[in-house]
Amino acid sequence: MHGVEAKKLRANEHAQPNTGLVTCLDADHHAVVDRHAQLDAAMEGERGPNERMAWLVPKRNIETWIRALNGEPTEEATDYKRRGREPLPCDAPAAAFAKVDRADASVLPSIRIARVEIERVRPNR
Repeated sequence: MHGVEAKKLRANEHAQPNTGLVTCLDADHHAVVDRHAQLDAAMEGERGPNERMAWLVPKRNIETWIRALNGEPTEEATDYKRRGREPLPCDAPAAAFAKVDRADASVLPSIRIARVEIERVRPNR
């Protein structure tokens, strides 16, 4: 599906220059860079430096980011998935993500990478 969406975005880039594509895919047991390569391959090639496409890849899963952005002790090797339980609210973690300093070494590596990625789709970059 990502390849189809990427083709549409590329075909309409001249008419809709502020449109972007954000894809979120859990890394699970894979490296974040491997998931990025997988997404690039699904799009039939790497993204150009000015293409408004961002890959958000939580290492291990999105629950890892939610915990970390809520200020809870978290590391990327543990599976924090809440199988069979109610989803966690995401308003506060989303706001915290927007404020993350991508140079802050205390932030999980996959979140730092995602902060760099999200800059690709920001208007007027």
